[in-house]
Order: sequence, then C-alpha cells, then structure tokens
Amino acid sequence: MVLQAENPWRRLPRKAPYLLPEDKALILKFNESAREGVEFHYDLLPEPFLGRPDAPVVLLNKNPGYSPNDLATHTDPAFATKARGNLLHKGAAFPFYLLDPAEVRALGYKWWTGKLKSLVKTLGPRSVAQSVLCVEYFPYHSRRFGNRGPAVPSQKYSFDLVRSATSRNALIVVMRGKKLWFEAVPELRDYRRLYHVRNPQNPSISLANCPDGYEAVVMAIRGMAP
Repeated sequence: MVLQAENPWRRLPRKAPYLLPEDKALILKFNESAREGVEFHYDLLPEPFLGRPDAPVVLLNKNPGYSPNDLATHTDPAFATKARGNLLHKGAAFPFYLLDPAEVRALGYKWWTGKLKSLVKTLGPRSVAQSVLCVEYFPYHSRRFGNRGPAVPSQKYSFDLVRSATSRNALIVVMRGKKLWFEAVPELRDYRRLYHVRNPQNPSISLANCPDGYEAVVMAIRGMAP
C-alpha cells in the first residue's frame, strides 16, 4: 500500500490539548464562533481513522462524537496506548480497537458494537476488527457535526487512505457525509465497489440498512478472517 501523504499523527502532542500543530490555529479560530454543540473538543485523543489501513472493507463516516464521560477512558494509559498505536498503524489483535471487548466501558465501544452488531454476531469481533477500517471525514471530536468544519491539513492523509482503498479495490460503504466525501475524493463517484446505508441517521451495517452491499461486506471479511 502506497500513501502519497505523510502520516501527520506521529506529531500528536503527548498531552492535551490534542491538536496537531498544523491544525491548531484553524480549530481554535473555528471554535471562537461555532454554535454550541458543533465546536470541536481536543481533550480526547483524535480518531481520524480506526483499523488497519489495508483492510478489505472501508467505512466512511463524518467525525468522532464527544461526551465528557469519555474523558476517563481516553486518559486511561491502556486505552491511550491502543489509540496512539492505531494512529501509527501499529499491529494489534484488535486493530479496530473500539471493538475490543476490553474497552467495553468506552462510549465509542458502545456506539460501534451497535452499528456493527450484525457483522460481529455473524463473524465475531476479532475478525471484524481485523478486516474493517473506518475513515472519518474530520478527525476531531464534537457533539454534532455541522455542514462542514474548517479544512485542516491533517485531512489530506485521511483522504489519501480512501484513495488507497480504491486503488486496491476495497469495498467501501458510506455511512454518513456522502456529499462531503464525494467533494473530498471525487474518484468515489464512479467507484464500482461503493455502497451506501439507507439511514445515515442510524448508519448500522446490516442487511436491512445496507441491502445492496451487506453480503459483499460479509464475503470480504470472511476472505480476511484468520
């Protein structure tokens, strides 16, 4: 897998505020006038992507959510090690670390096990965690995502991960932010292995919500299962 952009997350500060140097001024300026609930939080570790960069299934989402209740999880040394390892693409038993049963207390674990419930039930959490990559349009946490945040340099790497997925013929499912993703990665418009969920407000990956692509997702994960 060849990525054109350098991984900027190697430069993430070791303590809060968790903002990349090249993103910091843009995020702070945006927050000055942002509506309540749309501002970005940097007391939690960013989650620009989850999972193996070469996974056969790629999910496209908007941005990670925010709750102050997650602060205890993100400051836990074991969780922080997994989160930072993910940012550096280090190998792990659960590359998609928010499917790791050891993180059951994390709100992200509850969210993702809900959205991927059908896949986990059919294939098991480890196989799904080893075969699925989620790329977020925007890397920083917020309660709600507005029409768009500020364009920050770190997004270039995330978009490059998606372009790499198209070059290796990965299966891609748009969970949320179709318009944003088509603007960011125009190649997606004509990509033949692209699917969408019926209900972006509840973007679960299931037969009912992704009828055209669900079986293809299952087959792709089975091809990767250990």
